[in-house]
Amino acid sequence: MFFQTAEPANVLGISALLESIQNELEKGVEHYEAIFNSALSRAKPIILTTITTIFGLITLYFGGGAMWEPLAITIIAGLFFSTVLTLGVVPVLYACLYKVQPNLTGVSAQS
Repeated sequence: MFFQTAEPANVLGISALLESIQNELEKGVEHYEAIFNSALSRAKPIILTTITTIFGLITLYFGGGAMWEPLAITIIAGLFFSTVLTLGVVPVLYACLYKVQPNLTGVSAQS
């Protein structure tokens, strides 16, 4: 028997963010800048995907009837929470777990 499994969108967003951080580090960018640049580069696709999905669910909320309204609200709230988690909490946790400090001197550590 063949079973297909799929990862939730939030897990895919987080794994793409972590992969982006790793790619920045491989290019030789400092750790703090890699986290910041990766979060900025992933923000647009994550936010656009969330907004388009929420707009699609708004139609379900207004025209779906009594059974579909709570479902639409629940999914919209989950999308909002996962977006905040992916773009806000994950980079901060990554920086905390790896003890990353911003370079406040303005001098690159690689120089």
